[in-house]
Parts: sequence; structure tokens; C-alpha cells
Amino acid sequence: MLAACAPYVHFRGRVRHRFLRQITDHSTFMAPINVPMYAFPRMPATPHLMPADQLCTSNLMLRVVTRHLNANVVARPYANR
Repeated sequence: MLAACAPYVHFRGRVRHRFLRQITDHSTFMAPINVPMYAFPRMPATPHLMPADQLCTSNLMLRVVTRHLNANVVARPYANR
């Protein structure tokens, strides 16, 4: 099983290690577990992109919350001692 899954994991990515490093790498040992996860993912392979109007709303909300938090911070130079 390991001999069948290891080449798949090796050739799946962009980085190719030398033989000795690939044999001792964690991806080779975890290959029998990872191959079924690659083959049957629960999430779609498409990236999740937020619509532009939601993104602008989220950014504005984060800006307001950040300003509110910064306004309520009291500077205490010796608080961590």
C-alpha cells in the first residue's frame, strides 16, 4: 500500500526531493492516509470567493470595530510587570 501511494504523493506537488529525503519525509509515511483524502474531498476544489459588496461591508465593519477598540484602550506602561 505504501509503495503504491508514495509515488502519487511525490508527483502530486511541485517540489521534488532527493530519493533519501523523500523516503524519510513525513509525506511518504502519511501517503496511505492522504491519498483517500485527496481522492474524496468533502470541500469542492474551487476557491471560495466572497462577492465584492460583502467584502466591502466586512472591511467597513472591521474598520469601525478596530477604531472603537483602539479608542477604548488605556495605555498602561507598567501593566505587564
